[in-house]
Amino acid sequence: MGQAADLSYHLRVATASDIGEIARIWGDGKAPSDDTIRELEMALSDGQDGSSVMVAESDEGPLLGFVKYNYGMVLHGMQLAPYVEKVGVVPSARRRGVGRDLLAAAIDDIRQSGGTAVECDAISKEGRSLVNRLGFRRDGPNGPDTLSLG
Repeated sequence: MGQAADLSYHLRVATASDIGEIARIWGDGKAPSDDTIRELEMALSDGQDGSSVMVAESDEGPLLGFVKYNYGMVLHGMQLAPYVEKVGVVPSARRRGVGRDLLAAAIDDIRQSGGTAVECDAISKEGRSLVNRLGFRRDGPNGPDTLSLG
């Protein structure tokens, strides 16, 4: 699916066997916390928490990145918008389109599931640049970044 210079990869839905690699990417190479492992296990187990995880896998095998997102949920009686929780890419694949492809695939999946908007909180300079290029706009100085899908 994706290709950048000498980098060839495809996107797929994550499986339980990917948890260790995803957690290492999430922790930017550091040992994953127990909370991160539990959160990924829950997201990949039965989907009851409304989450989904996609990965970018190198055609040579290792994972290059992931995106974790949810389709929206009801919390304390309020319907929350679909939300991109985390995009992570290994350092050697950054700035090569992997994060963009993962985020675009998550947005597509949310749109196909009936979502009319998606939110995220881009914190890093690179993250802000990525979501801005895909059309997200910040809702006020402290609000989330939102993309209308309608």
